[in-house]
Amino acid sequence: MIMDGVAVEDEGPWAESPAERRRGPRATCPDAVASHRTVQDFCFGDDLPCRRHDHHVDIAGGLAAAAYVTGIEESDGVKFPVGRRACQAGPTDDPIVITSR
Repeated sequence: MIMDGVAVEDEGPWAESPAERRRGPRATCPDAVASHRTVQDFCFGDDLPCRRHDHHVDIAGGLAAAAYVTGIEESDGVKFPVGRRACQAGPTDDPIVITSR
């Protein structure tokens, strides 16, 4: 999101559930950046790691997808996601089909 040409907008707070609020920037990549989608939404928890990554999968007919981080480990003070769960998202961005890996 810090590369030249990437536009970032603050999408404001978003409620994943009544107990959990997140902030979500939207990143728009220029054509020169190879990615699965030009526009991508990220949701960060209060502890700052990315908790959810929303995008449309162009190579799958524009399928709306939400990828959830399923674990964070820390090494030398840096936090890394150690798993993710991809879900097909419905018209209101709610997950409707869950696949695990």
